[in-house]
Amino acid sequence: MDLDRFVAEVASMGLPVDPVLDLIRLVYTVRELPYELVEKTGERRPR
Repeated sequence: MDLDRFVAEVASMGLPVDPVLDLIRLVYTVRELPYELVEKTGERRPR
């Protein structure tokens, strides 16, 4: 589904379009960010 049609569907349901577009923009931005997988343990590093 293209974005224009999706926005029209959201608007036709009476939902605000801006928060939906903000979420889509955020998801695409986060997807492009580099990240590392870090193993977390319950241990704290000594100071």
